[in-house]
Amino acid sequence: MSNYFFNSGLKRDGQLQLVPEHIRFNITQLTPSEVGIVQFQLILAEQEQNNIELIDIQDNLGKPLIKITLKQTELVIQYLDGTYKFPIQQIILYKLYPIFISFHNQINLITNSNVQSQNLQQKFTYTSNKVGILLGSKNNQNAFTGITRNLQIRFVKEADLKMQIDGEIKLQKSILNDLNDIGQIKYKLPFSKPLKSIEELDNWKPNEEYTILPIQPLKKITRTNNQPLLVCHDMQGGYKEDIWCFGNPLRQNSYRFYYMTHCDIFVYFSHTFITIPSVPYINICHQFGTKILGTIITEGDDNTLTKQILDLKYVDKLVQICQFYKFDGYLLNIETNVDNVDLFLQFIKQLSDKLQQIGALLMYYDSHNAEGVLKWQSELNQDNMKYFQACNYFFSDYHWNLNKLANTGKNAGNQRNNVFVGIDIWGRGQYGGGQFDSYIALQEIKRAQLATAIFGQAWTYETSNDSRSQFIQNDNSLWQGKNTVSLFDKHKNQWAITFNGGQGWKIVQDNGEETAIASFDWCIRTYTVQLNLVSQNKGGIIQFNAKVKGTGPKFEDLYLIGIELYDRQNRCIASIDSFSTKVNKGEIQFNADHVNVADDKWREHTLSIKTTDDTEYIKFIEAGKDVEYWAGNYGTQFTGESMVYISYDYYKDLLRMIKPKTYQEFPLQSYFNNAVGEAYYIDGQKNTHYKGYYDNLNDFDYSLCYPTKKIISQDIQDNWESNINFSDSWNGSSCIKIKGDLQVHKSFLIKLFKTRIDPQGNINASINMKNFDKKIFQLSLVFKFADKGLQTFKPTKILANKGWDISQYTILNQGKTLKSVYLKIENISQQQQAVDGLIGGLAIYDDRYTEQMKAANVDFKDPTKYIKNIQLKESITNLYDLYIQLDLGELGPLLKTIRIFNDKQWIGNVRSNYAYFPELPFDGKEMFVRLQIVLNNGNHIKAELLDCHEIYIIMHLIPKLTKLNKSQEDISAIQDHLSQLPQFQAPYEVLKDLCKTIGYVYFETGQVVQQNNKFAFYVIKGLLQTEDNIQIQPEMWYEGDLGFEVKQDTHCFALPIDLYKKFSSSHGVLYQQKKKSLIANLPIVEKIAPKIQEQLIRLFQEVKFAHTDFIQKMDEPGNALFILQYGVLSLSKNYQKALSHYEKQVLPRKFWFNEIVICELNDQGILGEEFTQQEKALYNVQVISKTASLLMISIQQLKNVSPQVFQSVCKMFKDRTIIRDEIYKQKCNELEKNWQNTNKDQMLNQDIKKTISFKVLSKQPSACQDQQSQTNDDQFGALLGNLSYKKMPTFIQQYFRQKHLKVKKRQDQSQLNNSNSMNHMDSTFDPYILLQKSQQKMLVQQQNSSKQQQNALRQTKTRQMDRKSEQTKSQQIRPNTSQIMVQQQFSLGLAAQQLQSNNQLGSGSRQELTLQNNILQNFHTPKPIIRQLKRMYRSSSVHKIDDPPFSLIPQLKYNKTPRDSMFYLNLQQNYSGQRIKVNQLLHNSID
Repeated sequence: MSNYFFNSGLKRDGQLQLVPEHIRFNITQLTPSEVGIVQFQLILAEQEQNNIELIDIQDNLGKPLIKITLKQTELVIQYLDGTYKFPIQQIILYKLYPIFISFHNQINLITNSNVQSQNLQQKFTYTSNKVGILLGSKNNQNAFTGITRNLQIRFVKEADLKMQIDGEIKLQKSILNDLNDIGQIKYKLPFSKPLKSIEELDNWKPNEEYTILPIQPLKKITRTNNQPLLVCHDMQGGYKEDIWCFGNPLRQNSYRFYYMTHCDIFVYFSHTFITIPSVPYINICHQFGTKILGTIITEGDDNTLTKQILDLKYVDKLVQICQFYKFDGYLLNIETNVDNVDLFLQFIKQLSDKLQQIGALLMYYDSHNAEGVLKWQSELNQDNMKYFQACNYFFSDYHWNLNKLANTGKNAGNQRNNVFVGIDIWGRGQYGGGQFDSYIALQEIKRAQLATAIFGQAWTYETSNDSRSQFIQNDNSLWQGKNTVSLFDKHKNQWAITFNGGQGWKIVQDNGEETAIASFDWCIRTYTVQLNLVSQNKGGIIQFNAKVKGTGPKFEDLYLIGIELYDRQNRCIASIDSFSTKVNKGEIQFNADHVNVADDKWREHTLSIKTTDDTEYIKFIEAGKDVEYWAGNYGTQFTGESMVYISYDYYKDLLRMIKPKTYQEFPLQSYFNNAVGEAYYIDGQKNTHYKGYYDNLNDFDYSLCYPTKKIISQDIQDNWESNINFSDSWNGSSCIKIKGDLQVHKSFLIKLFKTRIDPQGNINASINMKNFDKKIFQLSLVFKFADKGLQTFKPTKILANKGWDISQYTILNQGKTLKSVYLKIENISQQQQAVDGLIGGLAIYDDRYTEQMKAANVDFKDPTKYIKNIQLKESITNLYDLYIQLDLGELGPLLKTIRIFNDKQWIGNVRSNYAYFPELPFDGKEMFVRLQIVLNNGNHIKAELLDCHEIYIIMHLIPKLTKLNKSQEDISAIQDHLSQLPQFQAPYEVLKDLCKTIGYVYFETGQVVQQNNKFAFYVIKGLLQTEDNIQIQPEMWYEGDLGFEVKQDTHCFALPIDLYKKFSSSHGVLYQQKKKSLIANLPIVEKIAPKIQEQLIRLFQEVKFAHTDFIQKMDEPGNALFILQYGVLSLSKNYQKALSHYEKQVLPRKFWFNEIVICELNDQGILGEEFTQQEKALYNVQVISKTASLLMISIQQLKNVSPQVFQSVCKMFKDRTIIRDEIYKQKCNELEKNWQNTNKDQMLNQDIKKTISFKVLSKQPSACQDQQSQTNDDQFGALLGNLSYKKMPTFIQQYFRQKHLKVKKRQDQSQLNNSNSMNHMDSTFDPYILLQKSQQKMLVQQQNSSKQQQNALRQTKTRQMDRKSEQTKSQQIRPNTSQIMVQQQFSLGLAAQQLQSNNQLGSGSRQELTLQNNILQNFHTPKPIIRQLKRMYRSSSVHKIDDPPFSLIPQLKYNKTPRDSMFYLNLQQNYSGQRIKVNQLLHNSID
């Protein structure tokens, strides 16, 4: 069976849809079989369309094979020309919905564990070798949010079909059993959940082992003034995206509440019995000093649940739940009749008192009269006063009027801050109408000096049409009094053409978006609007957004966009343009040097300018021009225009009436992280979440107490605004963007925090900022201390990191209470400057906090010590879920978040005692997990410095491995895991049999195991050390030969030793090593059919070589292909220099040839490719490493088994030969140049002398024996002088001249001492005299030579050459002994003939002839005797080696060279059958 997997859950864009392009995959690696299976899962979101194209499988020609479409409650399958429709149950939103379809003689569809079948019109066949798959629809409008997840395509045998169907039914049943239901949510993820019934309340028990808990303690940020604010968060019934404690798995536009710094109490509201707040909201509220309440609610006509909850036994359990989950109390919302009012009051009183004991509270919601009848009073009066007095907190209904509001204030007395008057933002019966007019009700509540309860503040989100920008605009309008009015309708052509250069503007419509393209001369268009027609508010901001891009082939087109403001007299008051980005008085200066240059990407421009009371008209300008003068429209493109007027309404500003709370402890820290977006930044470095999208409310960290909501100065240059920016961040997904203009040496203050803190020791602070040029702007911290004015502190150090600047401050203790913190931006340049910068982080803390960090002993480098338990479990989607349980101890109160890294990839953050990350990709071997601790003052270290924690997937397989009788499901699970390990790669059936027998064993550290011949152990994790000190590490086998000691806790697979050996030899480690080497060197092997591949791998045999061994030698025959597994080989070719005749005569052989190294093969390479085309090797290949291992196969076997691989090798040979020949030629040319420049006289002089001393040997007369040692060098010179002296190279002639001078000098000295005895010796050994006599006697001998001697010599040489030819053909290494005897006989026969001739002469002539014969025989004994003796000696030396290295290639034989004939050995005198003497002579030779 072969499989093809695709987890499309990793491929999503920001709108929960597939990327627009089709995702195409080639699945040719699948092995065809009788049955085809398509298996996948769906997760559908609420906005899903009814008609969704899921899968489209086509062949390589684009012809459809299989197409699957979801149509409401019907699944339509098209196979070839047939259409098959299957009714299915309604798919529940957010549920993993598995679908299994098999194609054979019929279609089998399995959904919800139910099987449906229909006969196929045409039997399934695998019709093409190239099958592609397209995910999603060709129509982008039908792209779907849920997406086809975890697609699996496979082909199986017909016999396995029933097993596949049974397995799928079991799988789907297990999925259905595992899913937990909360409303519509059906997704297997841990989340916060309520208690829905009294039975669940009865059964509830605190269990920290299986409960996700928040870690953020309640910070001291309290209200120092009166009239607190309560926000009741009722959004779409509750438990929406906020339930995901570790990140929202569904890509959607999640809600965020940005004003926790103004909120005193946050109620998490749902319509479920006991509403336990979600973990993310508990963390967020406590981070900003806000108390968070759960809800106890009963509603409807049936009051049974009300009667049940009023049992006083539940009081302690409700307090225990509150304490366990770490929230701060309950809103008691009983909206049914109460039968027993006294019991009700007693319940309220006891619950309130016990909650107060743990620092929590109970708040009563106005819903009853004095008799307990459900009747909303909408005021605090005598009917509901007793309920208020029982718990001291009261939440008034929303249907109040001014009279009821006055009564509430009167009855509240001195507890006005505990009586919260409700405002329904939705406006249902609300005084003032609610919505954007909610400020009307708030003003009245403030006048009455009562507390405020805002209900349904997420109305701004729920009415934003799923648009984040619209939501933020709505939220700003509600809370900050920012009114945003659109000035432009993109669906209407409202532009006026003021200049139509070239061929004028070209307007293109695409999917409702208009794009204007300029021509080869300037094209200018304007849009003018009269301000008083769109808004009566003065002093607002005009904002202009547009996208710009060039048009090819040259994209550097010119453009300019801008805004101009005009008064009633049509005079331009001010302007701003995209080039200067500054506000200027007067019109835009339009010239060739004052324009922008486009490129090939869409660039968005945002221009903002503040209006004045005189502003009457606003003109928007776009101008573009093609940088080339091409006919047509190839100039700048403009699209996406948006023009809005943002004004501030003082009276509608809720935050003006709701003051922020006061921070009463350090640290003050924020990253301004909105915690949702396409990317997540860590220290300025962009990261992408493994799910493709980042949405984690638990990370929310947006705190801006004093947004710059209004423009204080009427000066046109004071054009300030701040907003949230999603395009960049320091840590998280967003930051604060500040825009405006600063005059020379002017500054601007932004209030950050209202505080009441007494610093302990010095204060440390840091600001992370971007796009603030240090030469232009200076950012300072401004503190206001008690009894003092504002004090400015400049940074003590500024660091740079990935485009961000980090300003660090050290502020000495002033001994006063810190009251306020400001950020000051100052223009230190000499001209007006436009500010457009980012603030990514802020941290302020004192020395006391530093001491707390030290006391907690925070381990930043190795935070894995905080891991209590870690597991990696196989999920239902063929991916893996990571669970981490933490034990934070003293770290908890200091912790901001923990970032989790999988290997080097960031996968998410955790802010609780548990971390859970679903559907991680995993290779089946190991996973390295890193934890990055981030404290609540921002302190952390870089991720690359962290230590890692290693986890293994084997844990979830242990129960299956330890079973004696494994089920088919167990075997499949084990097989799925083993098939991912390289040591267990084997055919399906082989591995299946192995999985039936394999087991599991665990060894503890220190355990000693004796010799065990029954099992082999595969180490998964840990370390074993055998008795001979060999360490068995992970992914290694212990084969049971020796005992071992356990050095680390070790997990192993256990396999019977006989089965292991059988498996290892055929499919195990050795087999996989061979396969890996073959595929690395011959990629074509991976593409051939599995059976042929397996046969080919087995035919390759492993051979090993030692250092200096030759694998092959140049010009030697061969017929094997070698694959290098490991080792280093040298690949070279022989090269003979271009030598002259006399260089060949005098130079030793080692100077004739060079071996040119072409390349080295290191642990990989192919040898013998040339044998596919010829019979002889092209290169010398020698081992230069200590050892080398190669795989070998004969060329004929390769050709027979796989012609496809054979042809691939042939192609490799042609390609590589061309490259290697070029290298060889280049090196040959370099060698010749170097040789020609070599000084041969100096280099070879010593070698020539030694060679001559050895080659020329003679036996002197007995009378001269005493002087032989003294005159030996002179003898060599004299004896050699009778050769062609004048034809010798100059340096050899010089050598003989020097010898002659030495002889003359000794002769003169000898004559003085003993003239008579030395005369004969002198005449004998003088080179010139010898030369003259030798030439005379040689002439005599040539005349007297007989024809018989000449014929005998000719016949002997002919026989000798024949034998040499036969010896060459047979490639003998040892010398031919018969040849030696022939040469001996020839020499002796020649001597006998010479003696017979001498007997016929007189005694004087006979004496001269004897001397002549001696000279001739010394110089003209045939040289081949020397060569044979050398071979004999060397051969005997080789065979004296005890264990010679193995080589497949015989030794090379060298042809006879001209230099071999230059010097001769007197065989008769020096060779007398004593081989040892000859060997000794040869041993001293250099040649």
